[in-house]
Amino acid sequence: MHCTKGIRDRALLLLGFAAALRRSELVALNVEDLQFVREGMIVCLRRSKTDPEAVGRKIAVP
Repeated sequence: MHCTKGIRDRALLLLGFAAALRRSELVALNVEDLQFVREGMIVCLRRSKTDPEAVGRKIAVP
């Protein structure tokens, strides 16, 4: 069980760094917000600190 938590935590750290996400944006993500494409992935942010109207945006992560 500890092994899977470590893998999850590392994946979150790498995703947060690669997409330049804030802590609040990272913890608000759901699996449905990630789309895997040939070039990497697309992260759909439903809301962020700079988006109070919750318009959302998509971030490409190589």
